[in-house]
Amino acid sequence: MLMFRQTQARKSILVKIPSLSSAFNVKMTCSYYGNVVNTVSYASKDMAFLLVEYSTENEIIKLKETIRYQSREYLCAVTPLYSYKDLPQTVKLRGGQLQKSYACSAFVAPTEKEMVKKLEETNSISEQMILLYNVLKLPDFNIRLRFYTAEQISFYLSRLFTNISVLPFGSSVNGFGQLGCDLDLLCQIDRVKQSKSDSLSFLTQTLSLNEKNEKKVFLETIGTLMKVFVPGVTNMRKILEARVPIIKFFNTYTNMQCDLSSSNVLASIMSQLLYTYAEFDWCVKPLVCTIRNWARNRSLTKDEPGQWITNFSLTLLIIFYLQTKYIVPCLGTLQDVARHNTSKLQAVNQQPKNEILYQLLYGFFEYYSIFDFKTQAICIQEGCPRQKKSYAPLYIYNPLESTLNVSRNVTTIQLTQLIDNFRNGLHIMLSVKEEDILMCLLNLKKTPEMCNNTPSIQISQKESLNQEMFTEQRNANIL
Repeated sequence: MLMFRQTQARKSILVKIPSLSSAFNVKMTCSYYGNVVNTVSYASKDMAFLLVEYSTENEIIKLKETIRYQSREYLCAVTPLYSYKDLPQTVKLRGGQLQKSYACSAFVAPTEKEMVKKLEETNSISEQMILLYNVLKLPDFNIRLRFYTAEQISFYLSRLFTNISVLPFGSSVNGFGQLGCDLDLLCQIDRVKQSKSDSLSFLTQTLSLNEKNEKKVFLETIGTLMKVFVPGVTNMRKILEARVPIIKFFNTYTNMQCDLSSSNVLASIMSQLLYTYAEFDWCVKPLVCTIRNWARNRSLTKDEPGQWITNFSLTLLIIFYLQTKYIVPCLGTLQDVARHNTSKLQAVNQQPKNEILYQLLYGFFEYYSIFDFKTQAICIQEGCPRQKKSYAPLYIYNPLESTLNVSRNVTTIQLTQLIDNFRNGLHIMLSVKEEDILMCLLNLKKTPEMCNNTPSIQISQKESLNQEMFTEQRNANIL
């Protein structure tokens, strides 16, 4: 998937157009330079753009050799972006068809009122979870713009550095991204050793990016260059004293809030592994989407870093739970998939699954309501609990560096709040009628009469847990 999207981005150009009604004229103009295979027009702020995909990269090269810069009166920075304007003799073509156009609203999630209206269209929790996922997932055009944004930044940096590329990672590529999520970008160094037989080479200034100070200098420099010379980059913020230095900016031309960090190979690998888990079973994405939105609407996760659980750690909790239910394999088994060996994936994926989404959601809340956080740690490498290596309240083994705890930032207070909400989630699923359960979990409905309805989901007495047991078990598992 990653290679396909990168190739797609390299075969594409972005054109600023007068209005969405000019899109077909622009497409016909671009067709003079090569075979146009796909176009998407969209609005961003008060501007309109057309993303044009050619059949080969050679057609992009031909286009660049032909097009000129608008003005030579001022210093002009190199750019992979284009601008189109209607000339006086331009005739608006009619009858032509483009792929779908998107307004600014297509980049943001529906409002709470709109979401409630959509969820009320069905009474089944499983169907509501699938609907929630389908409404919030990143559409194809949004993914294309994310990869194009990365390719655009790569273009500018490649004018200074011969062996650097910018890649998206995180939610944009792992299959769990939702409308409005930030675009996480990292700089990847293409490390090629010089041949011993080469007696002549370029004399250049080098930077390894292995040390934090080097990363800060690098990001400080390219941040300034991007702010001054890259079209569309606004609201630049350099957060260089954080544990992972980043620069934040908004790209008004692709309507993306971006976080750019220096070289981080493990982050890219982890994104690919999560993508494999997301594709492993149909229930993974809707379940992750539901629980992430539940956590955000309950203020358990937040956009800024802090003492609370992150979306990444929460996703690992979900994957670990699914491993205990034999829905997805442990990381050891999944390594073959990451190395493009699908034979074992197909064998595991053929196991029968009797779970449905609402049972998995209930089981998730139940499992972590009584989990022994005091002594046990989460380990998706093995798919079973392991002993904690420290006194951290929440311990989740880093899937790629087993000596690290990815949830070391979570405090005892935040873990207590998390467990309380697991317990509350169970209470809602036991006491609220089925068609209202998801909206109550997401804080979209809070009418008092809901809790007086007889639950329509029948859960055995053995599975149900009373409040006193929850309180006692939670305190024992944390302290």
